[in-house]
Order: sequence, then structure tokens, then C-alpha cells
Amino acid sequence: MIPEESLDENQIVEQGLIHELCSFILPEDNVSSTEIISSCVSLENLILGSAQHLSYLFETAIKSSQQEILDWYNYSFEFESKVDALMADGRIKDKTVRSTIYKEMKPFLLTKITQANLRKKTHRARKHLMLFGKNGIRLDKIKLVLYSATEILKLTNAQIQNVIKKYTSDHQSHMTLIKTVLSGNDQIKTEVTLQKLTIFNQYRINIVKFILTVSFRYHYNIISISI
Repeated sequence: MIPEESLDENQIVEQGLIHELCSFILPEDNVSSTEIISSCVSLENLILGSAQHLSYLFETAIKSSQQEILDWYNYSFEFESKVDALMADGRIKDKTVRSTIYKEMKPFLLTKITQANLRKKTHRARKHLMLFGKNGIRLDKIKLVLYSATEILKLTNAQIQNVIKKYTSDHQSHMTLIKTVLSGNDQIKTEVTLQKLTIFNQYRINIVKFILTVSFRYHYNIISISI
């Protein structure tokens, strides 16, 4: 890893994201966006100034940041889905479709914003889609991220791809290790089972030998008495 003093702000965020994501590798989850952010503690049951209340506020602040990331992801996902749908017949160009959508949106926006600025924000929001989408690290990983949506938006596409590449590599290594351990455990169980079967089979053979020996002696004695 590059020494932190030689990194610029974006590189620090990039390396920090990699560290956050790779420090706690999760199994693949099929998680919907509505399941990402949830609160487990009722604020009214907490005492002001208590460690539990402070912990609650800290967790809420983190979740607020994660919720902002999720909101931008949802916006970008729906926007790009609409673009794809309108371009499906191949008759309309990408730029024309996007301009049309921006014009349709503007009357419903409470915030005064120029179409150029709307386009810029929408374009930047695609970075969240790139990072957490189906070709990225997946949506459920948002809950591992402590960086803000704004900090992630400042990353270049190349930096985001690097985060995805590093996480994917570590995740694959992690899953390979798990499979190796499980395979080793299965092999051990198989060997133990075979050993038990061998012992059991030998026990059965010994029993049969014993029965045959007793039977032979019994018949021999009967024949001897008869003679």
C-alpha cells in the first residue's frame, strides 16, 4: 500500500474503501435496497448522555451517510433503467434520451437547478451504481462503508474500478479458503467414516469366524460321541 502521506484526498478515500470492504468479507446476500438501512433501537427508550444514546447517535450518523449513498444508487439505477428502456428500439440516441428525461423531471424538482447541473449530478451518481451495482461489489456492501456519498463521488472511474478489482480478488481468495477448509473437513469425515466401516467390517468377520469355529467344534464333538 502507498504511504498515506504521499496520497491525495481521493487516493486516501480509495485506499480507505478497500480497507473497509476487505477487512470484513461477507457471504453473498440477496438484499433489496429497503433492507440495507434499518434502526434496531428506539430513541425514546434511551437516556440522554448515556453511552447507549451516544452509540445510537453515532450509528444513526453512519446510517445517514449510508442512506445518502443508497439514495443516489437508487436514483442512478432507475434513471439508467429508463434510459435503456427508451433506447431499446435503437431509434433514439443516448444524449437525446437523457435530455428528454431531464426536461421531464425539472417541473417536479423542488430545488432550483439548471439542466446542466442536473446532468452533472446524474452523471456523477453513476459512480455509486458502478461501485455497488451488479458489476461492482454488490448493494449489500453499503453497510460496510463509512465514507460519505460526496467522498465516493469524487473518485475517478479508474479508482472505483480498482476498489472493485481489489474487493473481488480478496472475496474470491476468501471463498476459495472456505471451500478448501470445508473440503478438508469433508475429507477428514470421509476418512473417519471409512475407518469406522473398516473396524465394523473386521468386527463382523471376527464374529463370523467365531460362529464358524464354535459350530465346527460342536459338530465335531457330536460326531465323536456318535462313534
